[in-house]
Amino acid sequence: GSSYTGSSYTGSSGSGSGSGSSSEYEDEEEDEEEVASKKKEHEEQQRYFQLEQDMVILKFEKFQLEAQAEQRNFEYNKNRTEHSRVKELLAKTIEEAQEQVTQIEELRKRKREMIRECRRMQILTEDMEQEILEAKIHYATAQQAREEHPTMK
Repeated sequence: GSSYTGSSYTGSSGSGSGSGSSSEYEDEEEDEEEVASKKKEHEEQQRYFQLEQDMVILKFEKFQLEAQAEQRNFEYNKNRTEHSRVKELLAKTIEEAQEQVTQIEELRKRKREMIRECRRMQILTEDMEQEILEAKIHYATAQQAREEHPTMK
């Protein structure tokens, strides 16, 4: 803002001196009174004019301050809107990241289950291979016994 200081008008009044008739002196006194009165009126006009100028300047400064306040308010609201948009975006990003973490945990759990299932299948396969081997041995033993003892049927 701008600052303005006004000055008021002051003048010096002169005093007349001289000799003459009393009516001339009275006229001079009336003139002095009229001059003083006019001077006072002029000073009041100057003061009034100065006050008017000061009011115009103050109104302008008020307008400037209001405009600045409006601008700040606009900026504040814009920043607040931007801030809440960023907060929403951040919350959404965190939510998405959490969902991905949950998905990864689910995938790890399924992987462990599949590994356990594979081990179980492997054990079953080994057991079956063992049974097949035992069956082959049993069959071979029986075959050999038949060949050695043809009478046994």
